[in-house]
Amino acid sequence: MKKIMLIGIAAVLMASCSESILDLKPYGAPGEGTFPETESDIELAVNGLYYGLWDDAAYTRGPMYWINASDDMITGRINAEVDTYRNFAITASGSAGIAGRLWNALTPIMGRSNAVIKMEDKIQMADQKKKDFLFGQAYFLNALVHFDLAKRFGNMVEGKGFPIPNRQDQLDMEYDRPANVNVNMDYIIADCMAAAERLPYQAELDPKDYGRPTKTAAWAWASKVALQKGWNCMKVQDEAGAQAAFLQAENFATQVIEATYNGVKCHDLMPTYKEVFLIENNFGKEYIFSSQGGTFYAGSRPNMLPGMMLENKGWGKYNGFGYFVPTKSLYDEFEAGDQRRAVTILAPGDKFTYFGQECVYGQGDYATSSPTKMQFNKYMHPFSIGSSEANPNGDSPSTNLNVPIIRYAEVLLIRAEARIMQGKSGKEDLDKIRRRAGLPVKGSYTLDDLKHERRCELAGEYADRHSDLIRWGDAKATYARPAYGFDGTQVWAGRNFRDDRDDVYPIPENILLLMDNRWENNPNY
Repeated sequence: MKKIMLIGIAAVLMASCSESILDLKPYGAPGEGTFPETESDIELAVNGLYYGLWDDAAYTRGPMYWINASDDMITGRINAEVDTYRNFAITASGSAGIAGRLWNALTPIMGRSNAVIKMEDKIQMADQKKKDFLFGQAYFLNALVHFDLAKRFGNMVEGKGFPIPNRQDQLDMEYDRPANVNVNMDYIIADCMAAAERLPYQAELDPKDYGRPTKTAAWAWASKVALQKGWNCMKVQDEAGAQAAFLQAENFATQVIEATYNGVKCHDLMPTYKEVFLIENNFGKEYIFSSQGGTFYAGSRPNMLPGMMLENKGWGKYNGFGYFVPTKSLYDEFEAGDQRRAVTILAPGDKFTYFGQECVYGQGDYATSSPTKMQFNKYMHPFSIGSSEANPNGDSPSTNLNVPIIRYAEVLLIRAEARIMQGKSGKEDLDKIRRRAGLPVKGSYTLDDLKHERRCELAGEYADRHSDLIRWGDAKATYARPAYGFDGTQVWAGRNFRDDRDDVYPIPENILLLMDNRWENNPNY
């Protein structure tokens, strides 16, 4: 995947000197760039999409600022801007910060992928398999970022879907916000299906292409989108629409779960939870699609989340950032005997390996500055080995560990939730999750059981606890409660989450101005 990223960087650099490659103007801005017109143009343009994924505000750390609002974590060091977002205190005029950077990072990927897609019927390639792979990637990456934008900037209020540009004419600025965000969900699902038709299975990829999306990644993402769509329908009392969407989510997830290639099952749970987060398993059986790691910096960063969750200043051995530290609420969520807790959280007295040395967290040279006296542990494998697995530039603390965007365990949880919401049983999938965690299975499972397993399984990942609480309708009550550290000290006051505003970000004011105020901002901003 490092090769992919370097090729992407080259494509961006070439864009400044070649009229046949897309320029990199922000999505939605009119310009005089030309579109890819030849096979080599398409290949460069597709590779260039990956460059955008590793923008600092995209899939290096950007989504975690949104997830940081959840009850799983707090901001581990002083940052007034991040704290404003966590406290739901942003205004439309202040939305050029984290929200604006996220918009400006992800919307160009939509724009450039759309520019590729519109050329599919116009470009002839002798190798149809290669053509399908290239265009399949464009469809998938468009669906990936479209969903993350839509759920953060669009909702079910009339006229407040996320703006969908004209794919066939990207200089067309005369487009409005859709009726609601489920219009986006349908659009995204259609793109996932187009991607799945064109993409290969993981087993068909040349190892140099590992990290690019696959057929099962497209199905998995569609299952996540359809699940969100079902809950969106519930918000507006559309029971029939909700049931249809939950069935859709179940069916997409089943395609992933039952997928085989040459008689071999495509995906499965790793034998132990710890193995999911080892470098050697970056592309193991549980992998579906990840934010790629790497130990270099060349204008765009590989994933930095491991370094951002590492102790601030890394006990003098590496420049950890100390952001996003776990709460006592998350620690207490794990049942006795749940093997996931030790993998997920470092708590006082826990032994861990750091740069080849056995240490005790919170003691002696390894005392912590974390306000909760805890640290996320699941991305520590690179630092257990040492400098060979981490970027020598500590100001860009990436590692060789990939961070999941969606993995097989989440697909099991999506299917279980979709089934429960249809009045069916989620036992088949939740039993697998609990057995791997070292826990006894249950005779049956409720929605509350599903919520518990999802929290314990996916804590600190891009799976997105904050969005979970919003779609379940649990955010207001959950966030009214204070957050506590390991010793019971209150570390964050309860917060006022407004259901009529805080389920989405405001659209940045500069974007509204760019569109001549054609769009209204989100409610109550």
